[in-house]
Amino acid sequence: MADVEELGGAATAEDRVATVTAENRVATATGSCATVWAAVTGGFNVEIER
Repeated sequence: MADVEELGGAATAEDRVATVTAENRVATATGSCATVWAAVTGGFNVEIER
C-alpha cells in the first residue's frame, strides 16, 4: 500500500494512469495519423493537383 499512498491514493493513481493512457493514445493516434495523412494528402495529392 506504500506505493498507492505515495501516489496520493488509489483513485488518484488510477486517474493518473487513465490520464496518461488517454494522452498516449491521443499522441499516438494524432502522431501516426498526422504523419500518414501528411505524407498521403500533403504529399501525393498536392503534387497530383499541381
